[in-house]
Amino acid sequence: MANNFQRGDLCPVVFQPIGGSPVTLNITSHNVDFTSTLFEVTHTGLNGAGVARIAGKQDASGTVKADYDSDLSPYAASPNIRNGVSGVILFYVGAPTAPVGVTGQQPPVQGKPLQVPVIIEKVHYESAVHNQVKFSFEVKLNVIAGLAGTSNPPLQIVYPAN
Repeated sequence: MANNFQRGDLCPVVFQPIGGSPVTLNITSHNVDFTSTLFEVTHTGLNGAGVARIAGKQDASGTVKADYDSDLSPYAASPNIRNGVSGVILFYVGAPTAPVGVTGQQPPVQGKPLQVPVIIEKVHYESAVHNQVKFSFEVKLNVIAGLAGTSNPPLQIVYPAN
């Protein structure tokens, strides 16, 4: 019986903007949703048995939340967290045991990252009287992230092994 639950504080997020270096973000939480466009293909051959669907293109979106660190500003050249910036993000669901970076560009990634090519859709800053300054950003799947000036095929979502 499997009972290998992961502590959220040990599962970081790494963002690498196009042309930049991977940066491990000091986050408070993250989430990612994977979806598919579904097409209804119900037809008379089903004899009224119900609704039939097939999957179309896949999509992904996510949100990362963090406390604002004035020594590591999110909008600095690295990590370059600004709306409209594309890159690759690693959402960890298992704790890394080695330096982290984008697969194939750093030492092999250990842990369990969900690797997603993205574009940053929205960046949000928040301040409250009895709380620290916080920020969050929302990302959407962008399969052409990282293709600037290359002839590589579009990037895809990479799931961790096992």
